[in-house]
Amino acid sequence: MKFLNVGTDPRAIALAEAVTRRRGDSTSLFFNPACMARIDGLANAALGQVQWIAEIKHNFASVSVKPGDGEYGVIGLMVQTVDYGELQQTVRSGNDQGYEDWVPSRPRA
Repeated sequence: MKFLNVGTDPRAIALAEAVTRRRGDSTSLFFNPACMARIDGLANAALGQVQWIAEIKHNFASVSVKPGDGEYGVIGLMVQTVDYGELQQTVRSGNDQGYEDWVPSRPRA
């Protein structure tokens, strides 16, 4: 679950992720959901992708809605996914070394 430590909002990262008093937007869901109470307008949404080390892609999306001009609170939804790309495996083999490196998405030799 190390991907949960990857920051999604540059401003929040600059604040060392200590997001306590900030104008709310939907990315607040990742740091401090209470900040969503301060969203301007009816709704707010964010999409993004962080290119991490070793070609790992961290994708995120969030949306927050304030129905009835805040009379019913704020509803938020967030999604995070991670794409690790192709992972190389070492498997047993009948060759001189006794093993071979293999990527599952490619045919074995």
